[in-house]
Amino acid sequence: MKILIIGADSALSQSMVTHLDNQKVAYVATSRRVDSKHYYLDVNNQQESASLIKIILHEHSDISHLIYTPAISADGITHRMTHEKWTQVFSTNLFGAVNI
Repeated sequence: MKILIIGADSALSQSMVTHLDNQKVAYVATSRRVDSKHYYLDVNNQQESASLIKIILHEHSDISHLIYTPAISADGITHRMTHEKWTQVFSTNLFGAVNI
């Protein structure tokens, strides 16, 4: 059993990684930070997502679970949010998951 964690940048996912390390559970993680020890991945890039997932699955054929944690929140009153902000939220939170 191995877990694939998409988006290991947030405090939530970093806590999961720490817990998995402590429990000696095998995992592979992606991050949007270039300086991260994990695979670099921007879930908003469909081609990059598809390519990297193929590589990860080839290198780690024993992945059995997926945790998807990239998310951005829309802080504001719904009807006052700009179209651009809504696009960012849906691009990461919904379409990013679809890209995976």
